[in-house]
Amino acid sequence: MTERERDLPFEALAKATGADWNASRGELNVALKSIREQAELDGLELVAEIHERAALYPDLIGGLLTPTSLMKHWTRIGVESERVSKPRATNQSVEPTECQTCHGDRFVVALLRTPQTTTWMSEHGLKASEKDKLEELAPCPDCNPIIVTWRKFDGHRGQSPDPAAVREMLRR
Repeated sequence: MTERERDLPFEALAKATGADWNASRGELNVALKSIREQAELDGLELVAEIHERAALYPDLIGGLLTPTSLMKHWTRIGVESERVSKPRATNQSVEPTECQTCHGDRFVVALLRTPQTTTWMSEHGLKASEKDKLEELAPCPDCNPIIVTWRKFDGHRGQSPDPAAVREMLRR
């Protein structure tokens, strides 16, 4: 008896959506067939794309991620992720060394906040200093002509605030 070859895209779709292989096999097969047609990829490339779009799903679409919902929104996630990651022009783009707002740092202090004592700190007999302040930084609104995105620790996509919002925070 020969062992059946693994279907890595099937496994990736099941894992990314949290679907039960046995109870949702039909839904997984239908969704994967449609995704393969839409993506025109297979093998490890499709596995990577499934994981990437499943990670983007909560931020771009919202709601419960299922094999069917990922299949339904496959193209939209691709289009939206491209749109979100494209650079945006600003009204006033200057050389970093000439910027009067950040003096070339490309970041500004947008907010000062008091540190909070966490549960872990309390359990270990530590207390946050009430006299110190934590700086929260934001991209300089005058010399950052692009939207900066990154992956947060939980897999969601983080995005820099709008320059107008940063200016508002600087006024406070």
